[in-house]
Amino acid sequence: MIDLELTPPHPYRLADAVGGRDPTRRMTGGVLEVALRTEAGPGRARVWQRHDGTVAARIAAPEPEAAVDRLRFVLGVDVDHTPFLRMAERDRLLAPFVRRRPALRPSRCGSFAQSLVRALAGQLLPAVEAARIERRVLGVVAERRDGLRVPPGIDELRRLAPASAERCGLSPRRSGLLARLARTLPPDRLAAAPTDAALRRLMAEQGVGPWAAGVICGQGLGRPDAGPAGDLGLVKLCSALLRRKADAADTERLLDAYAPWQGFAAAHLLSHPLAHGQAYRGHLAA
Repeated sequence: MIDLELTPPHPYRLADAVGGRDPTRRMTGGVLEVALRTEAGPGRARVWQRHDGTVAARIAAPEPEAAVDRLRFVLGVDVDHTPFLRMAERDRLLAPFVRRRPALRPSRCGSFAQSLVRALAGQLLPAVEAARIERRVLGVVAERRDGLRVPPGIDELRRLAPASAERCGLSPRRSGLLARLARTLPPDRLAAAPTDAALRRLMAEQGVGPWAAGVICGQGLGRPDAGPAGDLGLVKLCSALLRRKADAADTERLLDAYAPWQGFAAAHLLSHPLAHGQAYRGHLAA
């Protein structure tokens, strides 16, 4: 077991970094418990944030250095997003929401394989139902430790039969697609590629659209310049901004206006009332 202290760039808030509805982690009373995956075996961390902003963690893992690296990735503690904040402060659409939650950032999956599951479970579905399907799939492929699921690896995902994925709630088409992606996608090559190239490679797969590719790149590879273009909430927001029925291409253009911080912009835009079909009296345009 090892103890460590992390000093993320300001502003950083643990609760705004870990996301919700993830069976590999839970937050209780300000303390995050997270299951970690390393090549040597599963690990676990307890994480909390001190009043001075530092993040403290206690890790138990067979490969401590790899577990620390994985925890840093999951928490996003190495990303300095102050350039995004400066950009957003000048943007009339984003500024009110960034001022309210300046530490908000895209959440990250515990493994690349988990991001594949999330990307296919969430296509064109409400977030609650998508999270339920993801939890069921991980319940089949991922080891359970102290109430948390260890993020699965690609090998575990390859052993998931399409019929089992269907029983978890995936459609037959997406169940087959998940099996194919687990077999054919090269995680190391995607991780080494620029984001544009990684997105193109993912969307070359039949059935993978901009939303799924953005989730895999953003949450699986940790790319801040990848956002979930085509998200239903972003479509609602764009429809209100454009005063017409918007499509995925409209949401992609909206996010690209905030390059290279599309993922961070999406996290804030999806908190906009218009993304949830609610009324809004603030400014709608830059």
